[in-house]
Amino acid sequence: GVKYVLTTKQIDNPDKSGLKLIGIAPGGIYYQRQNAFPRAWIAQSISVADDDTVRSHIASGKDDLQSNAYVDHAVDCPASGQPTATITDYGANSVKVNTTGGSGLLVLSDQYYPGWQATVDGQPVEIVRADTVFRAVCVEDSGTQSPVEHVIRFEFRPPLFTIGALTSGVGWLMLTVIGALALLLRRSPNRAS
Repeated sequence: GVKYVLTTKQIDNPDKSGLKLIGIAPGGIYYQRQNAFPRAWIAQSISVADDDTVRSHIASGKDDLQSNAYVDHAVDCPASGQPTATITDYGANSVKVNTTGGSGLLVLSDQYYPGWQATVDGQPVEIVRADTVFRAVCVEDSGTQSPVEHVIRFEFRPPLFTIGALTSGVGWLMLTVIGALALLLRRSPNRAS
């Protein structure tokens, strides 16, 4: 997913590396990668492998990493059609991706990290770790002849945030109840003997 490269030394044969020189300025030489991965894509095949094996496959440069995704455990995610993925909304704590044309493993080139949750068409789905570092979810085809469109949402909801929100909510509820009781006790007639 790296689209631009900044270096202080000129790269020999940048075309061979898939780089295009786009500028030279004091202190830096700027290149643009011609073959940069998109931010989201749908892999049509899945391989299960440990992290060391995955890293060696990636470093070899022999695999088509957009067609095949490596995961750390088996995932039942049949592939079909020629699906496309388009990011339609991108924020710090949420990402929305629309897909059409088939099924497979949607890979988002953002870091896999605990606390992220995902839905496909509003239904919760498991996020798997793809290529050792990326977030991925299975996008399934409904079996109809027409192109299927899906809306995938990734949202960051860390457990501590949820616990904090619940604790805060309980605190406010208790404060409201105590305030209401104090108000009721204050309004009740004095019963002096």
